[in-house]
Amino acid sequence: MNYLGIKIKNKRLLKNLTQAELAYEICTQATISNLESNGNVPTLNILLAIAKRLSIEISELSEIINISDYIKKEEKWNTQVLNRLRMLCSKLKYQEAYDLLLNELKFDELKDRFEFRQYYYYKGITSLLAKDNFADAHFNFNLALSTGEQRELDLFDVLSTNGIAMTYFLDSETDKARTYFDKALLQLNQLMDYLNLNQESLEIIKIYYNTAKFHSSVKEYQKAIELCNFGIALQKQQNMNFELDKLYYEKGFNLYKLGRKKEAEEYYYYAAALAKMDNHDLILDIIKIDMQEFNLTGYTYWE
Repeated sequence: MNYLGIKIKNKRLLKNLTQAELAYEICTQATISNLESNGNVPTLNILLAIAKRLSIEISELSEIINISDYIKKEEKWNTQVLNRLRMLCSKLKYQEAYDLLLNELKFDELKDRFEFRQYYYYKGITSLLAKDNFADAHFNFNLALSTGEQRELDLFDVLSTNGIAMTYFLDSETDKARTYFDKALLQLNQLMDYLNLNQESLEIIKIYYNTAKFHSSVKEYQKAIELCNFGIALQKQQNMNFELDKLYYEKGFNLYKLGRKKEAEEYYYYAAALAKMDNHDLILDIIKIDMQEFNLTGYTYWE
């Protein structure tokens, strides 16, 4: 039985409040309706605000729902959403990640500064790569860097610095981009001995890949190859394939630009095979276009 919904409704009626009046400046009227009729419990902050307006003590709520379990459930939910954001961004599904961030992550339930840094980083990178919104990207990356004073550097600081570099890069501010790409690599080097490479290699790879793309764009092809090699070596060390298709592609592209066509064909082949295996259709399409334009051979398994 919907004991919580019944209690909320009875208290509301005793106070002669409509659903809209109870919801005012707390939530939507639909939230109250769903709570009363179906027992759909809102976020903890909303529930506590409703209880306060209705003069319901926390002890009364605890008789109906387990507050501790409810908090744990909400914390787990945000952790799940942040993990989904991580995977969507790794697959270049930035619009889907942007929508997930707006619609499903419970901002009021972020529990510590580290989760806030993750939130602002993902808001920045999706604003940049899903919406081409440079101002929002800068704003959110800088918020990620400013959460918490006098603390040790962590990986999301490096990612956010790299994100600022990407924002300048895509906005054609090459000198500023170089400054932040270099800064992010220095930060990463400071952290490498302290990182859990098994868990965090996916994020590290993004930094190498983004920086390699920048150096390739300014025709520093050998530097781009070196950065790809760092990322490839890391994933091989961890026995992982995440992001390898992009790194192999980027290495192949830069080898071709240096006139090393035979080696380029080898890495385009690796990139295409991995992209096909992982259903990375966007990368596969780019590889196919390049191989046709550069007259490269070797991969023959196009659909």
